[in-house]
Amino acid sequence: VFLDPFGNDVAWKTLEAIAATGAIDLWYLFPAGLGVDRQLGKDGSVHFTHKASLDRMLGTPDWRDAFIDRHDETDLFGVVHERTTKVADPGSITEFMIKRMRTIFKGGVLDEWLPLGSNNVHMYSLIFAWANPSEKASELANKLAKAVLKSK
Repeated sequence: VFLDPFGNDVAWKTLEAIAATGAIDLWYLFPAGLGVDRQLGKDGSVHFTHKASLDRMLGTPDWRDAFIDRHDETDLFGVVHERTTKVADPGSITEFMIKRMRTIFKGGVLDEWLPLGSNNVHMYSLIFAWANPSEKASELANKLAKAVLKSK
């Protein structure tokens, strides 16, 4: 299966259904830059509708702790304020998604991925996963996927 979503249209439940087959290989054009990174403000702010979209796509609210740093700062008057900062970029967002996908794809998820975009802007990450847990399937999937990624 090749998933090329419009924005954040691929819900985590879709990935779970593909993984549950135990037989499907997946190429996922994951919108790390366009679908995730751009929804995170530099100050760590995220609009409430974007939070729901990211929860649905990533299958967990844990991205909030992985992508946003929360810390206290004391102002000149000794008042403590909580500050947030975005600490994620498309690469770390992709690595987060790969870890998430490993929880459901019993065959595996390739460590290597291909950053794609234009004008040196990382918009998407091409991720490969396979559902078949057999050793032979894993060997073949790894070999083929690595060859495809190297041919770019």
